[in-house]
Amino acid sequence: MIRLGRESIIGDYTEKELVPRAAQFVREYMAVLWDNIQACDPPVTLRVDQVSGGGVSLAQCLVAEPTDKRLRHYQTIHFAEPVRTGLQMGYYLIGGDRASGGSMFGGETFGIGRPTDADTTNVESIVKLIRDYAVAPSIQHIVSLSHGGASERQAGFAGT
Repeated sequence: MIRLGRESIIGDYTEKELVPRAAQFVREYMAVLWDNIQACDPPVTLRVDQVSGGGVSLAQCLVAEPTDKRLRHYQTIHFAEPVRTGLQMGYYLIGGDRASGGSMFGGETFGIGRPTDADTTNVESIVKLIRDYAVAPSIQHIVSLSHGGASERQAGFAGT
């Protein structure tokens, strides 16, 4: 389980997308998103996890964790939640507690473990790749379904 705290959230992309008449497509969105992330092949591993805290309680989320050990704390947490008859989709970029932290030694704070400029650039590139080539097409798929389009997927979330 991932616990969100205000200090851990770097980016909150939770109120950007609400598709009307799509509440029934939660599993469809998550499955298509999983497939689309794999297809664009970012340097991440995927898993399903639960998230709570920060005023959020999400049962199942898709977590993309960078494969680079220096970046593994900077994860994107993707979700879909029914809101009345609509479907709200979004994601969080977490790792803020790691980015702002440092090690205390003798009363001084050192930047041990803080991200370098290269780390920041790499994280931003991964997030942009996933957003542009996985999240956006997945949302478009749900928009199409909510307007009467047929589903191309038969499998459930994560290929089950």
